[in-house]
Amino acid sequence: VNVSKVVRINGTALIPCQYGIDGFNGSVSGKFNLSFDLPAGKHEIVFVCGNYTISKVFEVERAKKKKIVVVGSVYFPNETVVIETNFKPSKALLQDSAGNLHVLNFSMVNGSYIAEFELKKDVVLGNYTVVVDGIVKHFVVDSYSIKAKFNGTAIVGKVHYYFVAPKFVEYVVGNKHGKVEVVNG
Repeated sequence: VNVSKVVRINGTALIPCQYGIDGFNGSVSGKFNLSFDLPAGKHEIVFVCGNYTISKVFEVERAKKKKIVVVGSVYFPNETVVIETNFKPSKALLQDSAGNLHVLNFSMVNGSYIAEFELKKDVVLGNYTVVVDGIVKHFVVDSYSIKAKFNGTAIVGKVHYYFVAPKFVEYVVGNKHGKVEVVNG
């Protein structure tokens, strides 16, 4: 250590040191924290302080992938609820609106994990909950009925629902098809 480069502040000796790590180089004195943006894998950091060298090999772990669970928001009797994840679940349950628990079994399909739950014709309507490895999602099972008639100039009707008001109705008349906004009131 070159004594002429040692600085004393409040009784503490600050000794200049050099460091190098994967292309990052610099110098520091005294206490320090160094922060680097390094890719996953093994790295070595070397500190040189006068004639003293310290070398440390360490590993940067890959950032953990955020767990994602995808399920629709509204389903109807005779439909299939599809639950998709980007990871292999260890525990997955579906609770129906009557409070019954159903175990979900996932299979890998095209890089995702998929579970399906069949909604029978006589399924209990209401709020359902899916819990996959602690991640909670909700959806509603609803039923719509439509009564429509031609009044001489237009087709008019009413939509009945239990939980979620529809935003539109799709129609087919002859070879014409389209979408009409549902207006409540």
